[in-house]
Amino acid sequence: MSEKQTRWNDEELKMLQTHNNQQIAELTGRPLVEVEDRRLLANIERNCWDVWDPENAE
Repeated sequence: MSEKQTRWNDEELKMLQTHNNQQIAELTGRPLVEVEDRRLLANIERNCWDVWDPENAE
C-alpha cells in the first residue's frame, strides 16, 4: 500500500461502488495508486478475505 494515505470521507468511499479507479482519481485528486490500494482494502473488508482465503479453501 502507499506510504502516505489520507482519510477517506463517506462520499469518496461510496464512489468505490459506482466509479472506476481512474474516475475516482480524477474526481478526488487522489493518486491512482492510492485509489487502487483503497479499493483493494475495501474488497478485503467486504469479502472477509482477511479471515477467509478463497484460494486456499478446500
